[in-house]
Amino acid sequence: RFDDRASRGCGSPTDPHRLIASCGANAAVTDAIEFLHLLNAQAHNLGVEQSLWVSSKLDRKLRYQLEDPLSVVSGTLPLWAMILPRLCPFLFNLKTRKMLLKFTAFGPSFAVHWMQDSKVGSFLRRRATVQTELNAQINPRKMQ
Repeated sequence: RFDDRASRGCGSPTDPHRLIASCGANAAVTDAIEFLHLLNAQAHNLGVEQSLWVSSKLDRKLRYQLEDPLSVVSGTLPLWAMILPRLCPFLFNLKTRKMLLKFTAFGPSFAVHWMQDSKVGSFLRRRATVQTELNAQINPRKMQ
């Protein structure tokens, strides 16, 4: 089972057996995750392109979870949303994995900042640019 020598032994938080065990006692889910992991490990031998592993449905579901500000800031994301990307990162695209990292790794205050920036950041930057241009037109000496 799950022959991941790098994370074996010490019982580290990234140990696949510990992560899978924390999901519950559903053997079918555990076997499916292990099977996917093993298939992905042999993908280069099978001639399968890496981008084919991305699951659009899982990716979209994780993005929806991450777009819920209350669950992100309070740290109440579903268990699968934290564990599955660790066990099978190949199932999610890079943009979603970066989003997960930003929203969960640096604490709630950074999560709020990045959420606000993603929602209204472009509007605020545009507003600041327009205000600067207006100030330059009104009093060109201030800009120098």
